[in-house]
Amino acid sequence: MEQVIAEFKYAKLYYNAEMKLAKIVWNGTPDTLEYKMPFKTLLKHAETHPIDNFLSDITHQGIISIENRKWFENQVVPEAKAAGLKRSAIVTSDNPFKRHYISMVLLVVNTFNMPVKVFSNHAQAEKWLHDAELEGVTS
Repeated sequence: MEQVIAEFKYAKLYYNAEMKLAKIVWNGTPDTLEYKMPFKTLLKHAETHPIDNFLSDITHQGIISIENRKWFENQVVPEAKAAGLKRSAIVTSDNPFKRHYISMVLLVVNTFNMPVKVFSNHAQAEKWLHDAELEGVTS
């Protein structure tokens, strides 16, 4: 069962204990603090709740600064991996800014040997995460 664990101006965080799934649904263009807070909250949540799977819905997210993206790549990804994250899914619309953002993130995430897939909706993303969990896919 999915529960809301936090709400911010530009992001809503969910957790599904059965799937060990953390989810962020973005809406708008956060500033640096607003971008970092949801990730910090999830990393703190991971201290007491296992998170094997992560879904980020950036469909309605605005443009993220290079500095914020680099912070995500250099801080969040290694910390999440160390906390037990095994795989991630991204839900997005198809536009050039998001394609560029995702391609930059994937370059870094791939160095951590963590599978990440991009989807156009939550149902497809959650099905892949669920199936990957059952199959033990971690790379």
